Amino acid sequence: MKFQLLLALLPALTALAAPIASAPAKRDVADVATVLIGVGEKRDTADVATVLIGVADRRDVLDTATARPEKRSTDDVATVLIGVSEREVQASQGMAKREPAVEGAYARYVKAAEAHPKDILADSSPSFSDVLSSHKNLTTFKNTLQSAYPDLLSRLDALTLSSPVTVLAPSNNAFAKTTYYPVLGPAFDNYDLVAIQNILNYHVLNGSHASKDLITQFQFFPTWLNNATFSNVTNGQRVGGVMQGSTDMIWLSGESTRSSVSEADIPFAGGVIHIIETMVMPPTSFPATAETFSTASEPFEITAFLGATYFSKNNTIPALAAFLNQTADLTIFAPNNAALESVATALTSLADNDPTAFTKLLDYHIVASPSGPIFSTNLTNGTTLTTLTGATLSISMIANSRFVNAARILTPDVLIANGVVHVLDNVLSPDDTTSVPQPTRATQLPVLSADSQTRASEAPFTSFMPWDVVTQAPAATGSGKAGTLTGTAAASTKTAGAGRAVGGGV
Repeated sequence: MKFQLLLALLPALTALAAPIASAPAKRDVADVATVLIGVGEKRDTADVATVLIGVADRRDVLDTATARPEKRSTDDVATVLIGVSEREVQASQGMAKREPAVEGAYARYVKAAEAHPKDILADSSPSFSDVLSSHKNLTTFKNTLQSAYPDLLSRLDALTLSSPVTVLAPSNNAFAKTTYYPVLGPAFDNYDLVAIQNILNYHVLNGSHASKDLITQFQFFPTWLNNATFSNVTNGQRVGGVMQGSTDMIWLSGESTRSSVSEADIPFAGGVIHIIETMVMPPTSFPATAETFSTASEPFEITAFLGATYFSKNNTIPALAAFLNQTADLTIFAPNNAALESVATALTSLADNDPTAFTKLLDYHIVASPSGPIFSTNLTNGTTLTTLTGATLSISMIANSRFVNAARILTPDVLIANGVVHVLDNVLSPDDTTSVPQPTRATQLPVLSADSQTRASEAPFTSFMPWDVVTQAPAATGSGKAGTLTGTAAASTKTAGAGRAVGGGV
């Protein structure tokens, strides 16, 4: 009986072997689907496919799908057919059970294909250049790479899934808007090839980050921008990605620029592409970023804290100011202008009468981490951070707000060239580490002596902004826990031009 079954199935088996024998070594899902479920009225062929692929887990799905029929004899097939379980013989004889059996085999193949995409799908993925050519809204990006940066284009074309990347591909509209943005405008308007190269590198992220991989909180990924002139953070400058709702993908870059995605998850041989409608902007220096935020609403202004780091009674650049501009991987907890206004008398008195204590207070707002900047995703409940003073900060999560000691984080993750800034609603004090957050208050109570009346126009230290004063560079001095800092040349220097520096300088 079993032998008769074999003889009856031999024509169908021959029909199945023909398409498999002519197939290339790597089959994609569509090819195998053709064999398994695309044979039309040849139901027995599908039954044999079910037996060969699905029974008793005797063969890995991938191995079976790419099996070489020339290495299989009739006896081999007979062994498989005769040795199957009674249940599977019944399935091959019962028309009602044939389609579920085939669908199950196909589902197992798809599952294996998803687990081994490099083996199954690599041959069908287009190159990076192919994707650019097939999207009319990426012609400016393609032409820019082809004409000015062929090496970068070749590098992207050569990528495979063994070392994938995510490319934030600017649309034609994104290129047209560059003139309105700091950093981007000067680079493209002046055709600064070096600056543009680094801007484009900032659009390439290490690793594959599809929409399914992003969450509702920002995650920060290293990019190909690792030129020290433009990036002073370990493993490359970061860009943040988040899903807002179920469909809106947003990317965060320098000066809190947000880039929306108009088309996501376009596969190519080396990873995934998302088309963005605003170019991501490389972060600028702390002074330049603070200057940009000075045009924001008062809760987000941080020029007073920046001015405090440049405060000097003898027109020298304080070591702290140089440290903030030259040191890698900084995390700065910057109180907003309103916070400094509320304790202006206490702060200015401290700065005038006890400069060492004033510097210590400022140092208490700064963390230098050898592992890189500390973004909001790492500011979890119970986290403690060691500041430049050696004293610690405590992070707490209460009522959907993050607090640093008794200060609420108003704006997290403001990227700068050498790290990240988190804007606070309160000044921190190394002499008061026991104050606790009061989440029901819109603004936290000051930990220093508060002034009875304050006005927005009275933010202290803003006259010490780095581009407003002529200063002397410092001698080699220490700044908090960071140790000795090598001073720059002791020549008079006008720092007005430093406001837009991407990185470095004081």
